Amino acid sequence: MLILRVLAAGAALLLFAYVAIENLEQTVQLSFFGRAVGPYHVFVLLIAALMIGALGAIVLMSIRALRLRRELGRAARRIAELEREIDDLRTEPVQSLS
Repeated sequence: MLILRVLAAGAALLLFAYVAIENLEQTVQLSFFGRAVGPYHVFVLLIAALMIGALGAIVLMSIRALRLRRELGRAARRIAELEREIDDLRTEPVQSLS
């Protein structure tokens, strides 16, 4: 599985490099809310889009990791509570049936 991820990342990097080289002289001008910004080279905008996407993915993964860590803590506390209950049941004296 790791090999597939490395190959996919390498292919994406090669594709990115190809697009950047092919559009090296290409510039674009952006307009946000009626205000013109630019001109920028296409590869600069590609890098910016890549960085924004990576930061978004990191934020989403961090939120999920924190949620899973909190859930793991709850499960560990519940397991400890149940183990204490089992130990308490083992130490109770057995009552005779008569």
